Amino acid sequence: MLRFISIILLFCNVVLSCKSNENYFSSKNIDEPSKRIERLKEYYNLKSEIIDTEFEIFDVNYNANRSIPGPTNRDYKIVVLVKPEYIDDWTNEFTITSFPLNYDWVDELIKDNNNFNIYTSPMMYTGVNKELILFEKEGIILIRIKQD
Repeated sequence: MLRFISIILLFCNVVLSCKSNENYFSSKNIDEPSKRIERLKEYYNLKSEIIDTEFEIFDVNYNANRSIPGPTNRDYKIVVLVKPEYIDDWTNEFTITSFPLNYDWVDELIKDNNNFNIYTSPMMYTGVNKELILFEKEGIILIRIKQD
């Protein structure tokens, strides 16, 4: 009997984990910058106007239809292009860091978008469960929110 219950629980776990695509959102199939921006606004509070964005968002609790809260597991990868006068709006909740941050993830995210051309060295910032990498001259801001 215990074996039967274990098999049923394992089966339920596999079936429920297959719904993970409901918690993943990407800008990959959105051609127009204005539509990408509107989609991002559904998941992230923008600090100012932006010109363009690319993003991949995974949030296990987004669209969760459960009455018992589960563990938080999120990974937001966001790239925004802003006018220089808005940069301070994005960095004011972060602390500048001298430790290098890994932003290898950005290459795949922006590879097909010609609005994101990086030429200069970055400034790096950290916050609670957040990293921000700023390319000031380009107006490009990389944001990574990772929480397990």
